[in-house]
Amino acid sequence: MPNTIKLKAATTLKHHSNLGEEIDEIQFEAGQDLVVLKEWETAYLVKDDDGKLFNVKKELVEESGAAPPGSHANARGPQAS
Repeated sequence: MPNTIKLKAATTLKHHSNLGEEIDEIQFEAGQDLVVLKEWETAYLVKDDDGKLFNVKKELVEESGAAPPGSHANARGPQAS
């Protein structure tokens, strides 16, 4: 699970502070980083800088390009032949 994610594009996410209160629409800019608290198959539970929680679909997240955990791809760099 990544520690943070970065949004691909500007998007609006919904935040519900407490039961019985209005649902707020919070706007985020493309490239904004969010802290990951939990990962599911199709979404992340994230926290913004204000401590608000959001479910973010993985399709809205930039791919990191990093090798998956446990992968040893390029661990020692290219080897001479």
